[in-house]
Amino acid sequence: MKFCQYTSDLHDVDKIIVDGNKCGLGLQLSHWPGNTTPVEFKADLSLDIVLRLLASPGFPAQLANFNLVTNDHYDTDGLLAIWTLLNPMKSLEHAPALQAAAEAGDFYEFTSPEAVQFDLIVRAFESLEKSPVAAQMPSLPDAQRWQIATEALLAEMPSLLYEPERYRYLWEEDYQSLLEMASRVRNGSIEVYEWPAEHLSVVSSNFPLNHFMRNIAAKGHRILETVRTPNGNTYELYYREFLWYDIVLRSCSPKHLLLHAAETLNDLESAQAGGSWWVTRWSPALRFVASGPRATRVVKYDEPLGYSSLSLDTVERIILEELHILDHQASLRALNQP
Repeated sequence: MKFCQYTSDLHDVDKIIVDGNKCGLGLQLSHWPGNTTPVEFKADLSLDIVLRLLASPGFPAQLANFNLVTNDHYDTDGLLAIWTLLNPMKSLEHAPALQAAAEAGDFYEFTSPEAVQFDLIVRAFESLEKSPVAAQMPSLPDAQRWQIATEALLAEMPSLLYEPERYRYLWEEDYQSLLEMASRVRNGSIEVYEWPAEHLSVVSSNFPLNHFMRNIAAKGHRILETVRTPNGNTYELYYREFLWYDIVLRSCSPKHLLLHAAETLNDLESAQAGGSWWVTRWSPALRFVASGPRATRVVKYDEPLGYSSLSLDTVERIILEELHILDHQASLRALNQP
C-alpha cells in the first residue's frame, strides 16, 4: 500500500481515505463531520479509527482489498493515521505516543512536551519559509506540497515522535512562547470562573491566550475570553476544537449559533462603542468586532476585535441565558428523535 495525496484524479479510484471526507470512492476512516466510517471503527481521532481497524480480527483481509491510502488535507492526525495504516505491525506499540501527538494537533491539548513539539514540526514541514524540504516545493499546488512534506515525515517515523529535538530549530521559538504563556497562566495572571451546568468557562486576563493555553486554563466546552486593555474589554466566545469533529467517546456540548445573544448584546451596547456583536460559522462563535452593522450577521473568525462598552457581568449573563435556552431545546429534540 502507498500514500498519495488526494486530487480529483483519484475520485473514482477505490482507496482508503484517512482523516479526509469528500474524496470519492473508498473506505473512509475519518472523524470529520459527515464521514461514512464504519460504525464499529468510529472514534474521536482519525488515528484512533485506524487503530481500531488494525485491532479488529478481519483487518488483514480488509487491507488486502486496497493498495492506496489518501487524505485531502495535511495535518498531524492525518499524517499519523497514514503512517499507522502503512505500518500495521509496528503501530500498536507506539499507540500512546501517536495518540498524544494527534490530540495535540487536532484538539490543541498539551498532552506532552514531545507531542506538542512533534505537532509544531509537522506544521513547519509544509511552510515555504521554514520547511527542511522547502526547496522542493516552490510554486507547487497544495496537494504536491503536502505529498512532499508527508513523505519526508513518514521517513522519520516513528523515532521523530520520541526525538523531536533533532528539529529543535523548527519548534523552539513557538514552544518557548507556549511555555512562557503557561507560566503566566499558572502564576495567577488570569481569572477563571466555571459554569458547569452550561459547560461555560469565563476567562479574564490582560493578554490574549492561544488555543493550547485556553484549553489548559478552562474546563468548559465553551470558553468566553475577555481581555482587559487600556482601551476597554475585548470579548470572544470559543468552542473547544474537538466539538467540530464527529466525537463518539468524549462528553460533548452542542455548538449553537448565538444569533439572539448577539442581537441582545448589540441592543445594550453604547452608541460610542465603535463596533458590534456578531457570530461566526464555527469558532469563536461570538465576537465583538471593530466594524459596525452590516447586512449579514456572520463575520470571519479573524476579523479585528473592537472594544465593548459592556461589563463582563452583562456579557456573561446574556450568553448564559442563551446557552441555557438553546441547550434545553437541544435536549428536547434529542428526546423526540426516534
